[in-house]
Amino acid sequence: MPVARIQIRSIVMKILMILFLSLSSLGAELPAQTFLKSCSKIPGTNLYFSRYEVSVGEYLGFLKGLVDEGRASEVSQYAPDCEVWKRAGVTNDPMAKYYCHSPAFHPYPASGISYNSALAFCEWMTRKYSVKTGEDPDAEMVTPYVFRLPTLEEWNLAARTVMENSEFAGGNISVKDENGIFIYNYRPDESDYAADNYMFTAPVKPVTKQFPADKFGLFHMGGNVSEMTSAEGQATGGSWYHGEDALRIGQITNYNGPESWLGFRFIVEIAED
Repeated sequence: MPVARIQIRSIVMKILMILFLSLSSLGAELPAQTFLKSCSKIPGTNLYFSRYEVSVGEYLGFLKGLVDEGRASEVSQYAPDCEVWKRAGVTNDPMAKYYCHSPAFHPYPASGISYNSALAFCEWMTRKYSVKTGEDPDAEMVTPYVFRLPTLEEWNLAARTVMENSEFAGGNISVKDENGIFIYNYRPDESDYAADNYMFTAPVKPVTKQFPADKFGLFHMGGNVSEMTSAEGQATGGSWYHGEDALRIGQITNYNGPESWLGFRFIVEIAED
């Protein structure tokens, strides 16, 4: 690269950093602070729960982010496994062929994801929202926002925030609303996956009106995809593939690798002063 272009790039980066630091000092919202608006804070903690399960589009953004960071060699080990749909018996449906990459499925929850892939996604998000302590190129990077998977205890706490002794997430005592409409995407009937109007997963961004947020602002804490916890091999919340029992708070669904019914949501831990 010519010397002149290097100098220009250096000047531009310095200007951007000065602007970034100026906005911070003036109290303007930083990217992560804006992002936190899509999370719900657990009362009495410094933890923010994502209101949504991680979508296919967001996960593909993570893979692209690795390339942008110069980590293209890592993409293959974190790529979703679309074969999970075939293993679930879905062979003649577009899900099996296009779910992992087609824009049509970008709003749906990411699946076919391994535990290590979910951790890598969270680590990437932490890097993405790290900030420098100064405008010097060698200035230290700090991570005021740590993205990670929730522990089972944290997940249960968020699921019960609305009602401490509730059986199902969101303070619900039933899987149906007052009009008899299913409010969770799961398998109501052993032989009929679509009894709740969804054969497989339902979109998470935007969400469908049939599956509203709970009073805490969280979507799909019950059903859709079972959500990984920080303990490898343990998920919770139930999914489109599982029956009613898996929806109950405290129920653990074990897994050995990527599954069509397995996804995740992250929490954000704010560094305390």
